[in-house]
Amino acid sequence: MNPRDASLNKWKTMAYVRVFLVLVMFGCSSTSYKIPSVNEKDVWKEYISQNAKRMEEFRKTVRIYKDRVRKIADVSWPILVASERFCDSDQADANFGFVFVSEKSWTKYEPYKQMVLNEEFGTGKKSEGMVVTYVIDGSPAQKAGIQIGDRIIALNGKRIKNGKDFKRIAENGLLYISHGGGAYLLNKITPRVKDNPPTVKLKIERGNDVLVLSIRPRRMAKYHPIIVSSEKPNAFANGRDIFVTTGMMDFVKNDEELQFIIAHEVAHNIERHIDKQKSNSLVGSLAGYALDVLAYNMTRTNLNLSSAGNTIGHYIYSKDFEREADYLSMYILAIAKIPTDNISNFWRRLSDVSGTTGIYSITHPSNPERFVRSIAINKEIKEKQAVGLPLKPSK
Repeated sequence: MNPRDASLNKWKTMAYVRVFLVLVMFGCSSTSYKIPSVNEKDVWKEYISQNAKRMEEFRKTVRIYKDRVRKIADVSWPILVASERFCDSDQADANFGFVFVSEKSWTKYEPYKQMVLNEEFGTGKKSEGMVVTYVIDGSPAQKAGIQIGDRIIALNGKRIKNGKDFKRIAENGLLYISHGGGAYLLNKITPRVKDNPPTVKLKIERGNDVLVLSIRPRRMAKYHPIIVSSEKPNAFANGRDIFVTTGMMDFVKNDEELQFIIAHEVAHNIERHIDKQKSNSLVGSLAGYALDVLAYNMTRTNLNLSSAGNTIGHYIYSKDFEREADYLSMYILAIAKIPTDNISNFWRRLSDVSGTTGIYSITHPSNPERFVRSIAINKEIKEKQAVGLPLKPSK
């Protein structure tokens, strides 16, 4: 369809819509009385007044979440960098180390929430560009001089009006937008080229100044933590992402413990433990099904071994996968130059807060076992460091 025909069709569609609206307006019944008009400014003023307490509570929630996002972004960065050496090509990406929002990021929220979010993230002042909301410590963005509040207005010379504009540029092959999880976790920019990430020129507004900054991203494991709102101290992986609960963030004693938890879940994904469990479940199901068929042909009895085989296959190496994740995560910490001497104490404290040592768990080793083994792993790492051996897990 040529542009002229497309324009004509658009005009016809709009004409039909106008006719439809006129028919509806004049065809439907209206009110009988003349209702006094009100000033919209007065309505808005009263709306703000009625939501004043909600605004303050929401502001507290947003600030707590911002602090959590900043914490987990900062502590996870060295873990993801150190993990890259263990990743296959599909398990790593390059990252600049900043997050951003556009002016339309909050449109799904009620107006009073939009006001709070605009105030907290510095949005809502202009209609174009993307606002940088956080810069990760030690990242290429920080080294390049990107600051919170910078407004990105062009990417490699291409003007950015809004999120759709940015996506259009992304789809042309330069970048793609990777979305994090959580209520207000924002976007991160990740180069499509993984092994040889390009240097990107960003044109930004900073106050009354306009700057052009060059940034070359850092290749790293792609498993950025997603915050889950839950009081239970927990963390888990699904093969694609890793998740850390707010309860776990409150439970850990220091950054090193939180980094151990993140490294443990990253290790699960690197070693493809979820895929292996699914494969083991399938093997167990098929083996059980074969025995079901054999038993039915011989005795006309349905033993339902397929279901049992699925369960056995799923859990048969579950504890070993946890042990392997503990093992690899300690090496990741050491490579990132994060102290590992006191990680073992995490398991004692976890037993205290959970009220159990996990001795009867069918999925995880007991906390006493993990305490003792973490000491052994730390000793192995120290011995390798003492004689100058590479920090590579033993196979």
